[in-house]
Amino acid sequence: NGDASFTLARTNVNANRAIGDPNGRGGGIYSEDDGTFNIDQWSKVRGNKASTSHDEVFGDLQLLDD
Repeated sequence: NGDASFTLARTNVNANRAIGDPNGRGGGIYSEDDGTFNIDQWSKVRGNKASTSHDEVFGDLQLLDD
């Protein structure tokens, strides 16, 4: 297993839903522990809903510099 990497640049993640048990977490973004999730300052994650926790983001995001 290699670590995964994903980058969002100038992107909106809006009005998504994560429902169900046990994985209804992170309605906007769900980031696993063994990967890297990068996001730039112009991206927006808002208005998302999760049924169990973390409506917008579940996991760690790394904010990119310009």
